[in-house]
Amino acid sequence: MPACAGRTMRCAGPPLRRERCAAALAIPLVLSACAGVNTRSADGEPVRMSHDEFAEYAEQTFRYHNRVVNDLITATSFGEESASGDAALLRAEERMAASCQPLNKMVTATIEGRDLSYFAKIRLLDAVPECAAASRAVEARVRDMF
Repeated sequence: MPACAGRTMRCAGPPLRRERCAAALAIPLVLSACAGVNTRSADGEPVRMSHDEFAEYAEQTFRYHNRVVNDLITATSFGEESASGDAALLRAEERMAASCQPLNKMVTATIEGRDLSYFAKIRLLDAVPECAAASRAVEARVRDMF
């Protein structure tokens, strides 16, 4: 039997006490929904955004990352000899894949109707700008190929 078995919830008690307790627990949740998030731009500059602005930033970054991946696939599929032997491009692509993995996981979970853990969502605050910066680096390398 778990150690917490038999314990009552903190909000247990007379109805009025439960209502006050529930309200006290709900207030921080409501306030945190209104609070902004601190993150960085793709250039590394600190920025503060609302939750809605960050969601838009994450979506724009995801779309941008996908465009860069498509451009990379197109450039390398047309037999660009320099692309297959470009060690710097390969390193940039690997960095982009690693940097964008948390964002891609979030999008996949959203599409599948799953919710990410709190800590996975917090990691997005760093992952989104890192993904944008890594995608820019790959885009610049692909552009240099032509």
